[in-house]
Amino acid sequence: MAVKAGSKRYWFENSLATVATVAGAAPARPGVQFTLDGDWICEFLGVSFKDYYTDFDFQWECRQKASAASREAIGLKVPLLIDFGTVLDASIYGGELHYPENAPPSQEPAFSSPSDIKKLVAKMDDHRNLKELGLVPKLLEWRDRIKKKTGSNVTIGVSIKGPATLAAQIAGMTECMMYLATNPAEMLELMKLIQRTTIRYVRMLRRIAGIPPLTLAIANDMAGMVSPDMYATFFKPVEKRLFNALCPARAGRFYHADSKMNHQLDHLRDLNLSMVNFGPSLNVKEILEKLPDCIVAGHIPPTEVLAGGTPGEVLETGVANISDAYASGGRIILTAAGSVNPGTSFENLRAMMEAPLKYAEEHGRS
Repeated sequence: MAVKAGSKRYWFENSLATVATVAGAAPARPGVQFTLDGDWICEFLGVSFKDYYTDFDFQWECRQKASAASREAIGLKVPLLIDFGTVLDASIYGGELHYPENAPPSQEPAFSSPSDIKKLVAKMDDHRNLKELGLVPKLLEWRDRIKKKTGSNVTIGVSIKGPATLAAQIAGMTECMMYLATNPAEMLELMKLIQRTTIRYVRMLRRIAGIPPLTLAIANDMAGMVSPDMYATFFKPVEKRLFNALCPARAGRFYHADSKMNHQLDHLRDLNLSMVNFGPSLNVKEILEKLPDCIVAGHIPPTEVLAGGTPGEVLETGVANISDAYASGGRIILTAAGSVNPGTSFENLRAMMEAPLKYAEEHGRS
């Protein structure tokens, strides 16, 4: 391997490979992409999740420490962003937020029965200034504080929780699954509310940040927990509308769902996606068989292999994923089939980084 994984040259060539892949090529040495998020950082540093997710100064200090360690180990800094876990988007609908010491934040349901959905609809539609709701004031405050510290504008309004995930957060997971079967009319009203509120919410954030409507990432893990018919009735129309309204160009459409999505792939073709990241119940060939024009962001199992396997197993899996993608006539950016789990070692991340180099070397290019 002529290029050392983690070197400046490695990351420079990695960026070129990633851009080439997005542009439609299948470079012999594909790109690698991953993020070390708050859950990984808290476990790595052994610090309070509650303090990390609620205290700006503490989060800033933790991210600086994690970034220094990451730069030393793999040559990659932790990106500049504001981390509220998974509750930011749903927080605007109400529902008490909980911050455990040893787990990421969670949210209580915003209503207690399907009959309350009409009240929630009226409340959200009447509240024209979404900047005042949930965690948004804190988001904007922290963004200003980062700008004062660094001179940089943190990007907001480019990734959101999808409608199935929002519905589960707003209604409660168990309750949401039950209401879809017992109260479909009310849940359709909730989905219409999520659709129009999400469009307002994202456009508001983009106006503040000066972000054009060129990309949109929807993270919708809960979409895998319903039948194809339920997905087509409740969630797919909302996703389609969100992409059309917030990211008209196919090239910027990214979809993440690391639940079991095998049964939803036929429907996802209609969303005209550019890049997908699914969980390990699917393999690369299966994804490309149904979504041949999509870039696969994946596809190393995050728990069994990337976190729990040996570096050799990570390297072998990474090379196999690239081989499967290219043998299927597809494209790939190597990453986890999901997210980087807490406890994932730098040794295993480096092995993932080495996989494209090994693949290129074995195919006569380095």
